Amino acid sequence: MARWFGQPTGFPLSDHFLLENILHTGVRNLGWMVLLSWLALTVWPKGFLKQLPITQRWLLWFSIVACLLVVIVMKGLSTTSCPWDVDVFGGAVPYVSHLDFWKTDGGGGHCFPAGHASTGFAFMGAYFWLKQSNSRVAMIGLLISVASGVLLGVSQQIRGAHFMSHTLWTTWICWVTPWLIHGVYTYRLNKKSI
Repeated sequence: MARWFGQPTGFPLSDHFLLENILHTGVRNLGWMVLLSWLALTVWPKGFLKQLPITQRWLLWFSIVACLLVVIVMKGLSTTSCPWDVDVFGGAVPYVSHLDFWKTDGGGGHCFPAGHASTGFAFMGAYFWLKQSNSRVAMIGLLISVASGVLLGVSQQIRGAHFMSHTLWTTWICWVTPWLIHGVYTYRLNKKSI
């Protein structure tokens, strides 16, 4: 897909106002505001969050933060460079798959997984905590989170900041992380009731 938007001279839309200022910087700032709002609603619940016990509200918030932290740590350790750094798109490094753990492309790295898409996908974690008490809100929230993550992931691909695989892996990470947290919580809860 990178070839759809990139050329041998680079990615023509990498600095486009909508993609850079609104869908990158603006949405990142909005994501932080939403995360802080979730924190406030964890402490002072309103609406559908009142139905959740305090422990589950904190675990919901922690699930969202955990997704972001996992992605940040993985990006920090990654040697994978961004598409705009790859030689076929005017960059200076050869393409090396992010799944080739033992080989580095020699570039700046820190491009895998897709951190920006995680701004939307991280909120998928709320689904696991809300599905029992309010399945409709859980499903609507899940759809909004997925749509946001896809929009942000695609906008970064158009700019040349990520490959589609980076976004897909981010989706998986942001689904599995809260699933595991919820699974451990449920297991411990069931073990205590036996």
